[in-house]
Amino acid sequence: MAKTVDIAFSAFLENKVRISKYRSDMAKISKDNLIKEIAKFPLDGVFPSLHKELRIDYGSFARKTKIRPLDDIDMMVIIHANGGSRNQVGNYYTIQVPANAIKLLNLCNPGTNILNSIKVVNKFIEYLKDVPNYTKAEIKRNQEAVTLNLSSYEWKFDIVPSFLTQPEYDGSTFYLIPDGKGNWKPTDPRIDK
Repeated sequence: MAKTVDIAFSAFLENKVRISKYRSDMAKISKDNLIKEIAKFPLDGVFPSLHKELRIDYGSFARKTKIRPLDDIDMMVIIHANGGSRNQVGNYYTIQVPANAIKLLNLCNPGTNILNSIKVVNKFIEYLKDVPNYTKAEIKRNQEAVTLNLSSYEWKFDIVPSFLTQPEYDGSTFYLIPDGKGNWKPTDPRIDK
């Protein structure tokens, strides 16, 4: 039994709130293994090419503020735009795909060169369902991400396809992620980090 409030509070944090170093390390290894599997996707000539930056970690696990239970890990997987351009339409963006970006053209709205974010999410599901050691890949309820469940650990991955924009006039960049309606919305998780 704790003899002081400080000792009791420390024990509470250690036993009920903080994620153990062992679990955190296992989650990082699991995340790195998943990224290695995703990096293999473009080899078949159908999955969109990945950006050299490949991923950006975000969310409470990346910020080291995640508390128990360790139930999800968020990451954005960055796709190469292959010369595509963005257009702002009100509060969302569209991405126009050039004629030579065949992999992305296959994911556009019918009869257009406008990239459909739901088709991109579905393409991720198609490939993630075959990654070893995972039980299920499905669209997250908001249709902005893919949820991938592991067969060996309690956490799941929320994977968000994204594009890194070309620099603005001031040199700043941001990411475009699915908005759940087929278009794209801006975000920049680097700000939270």
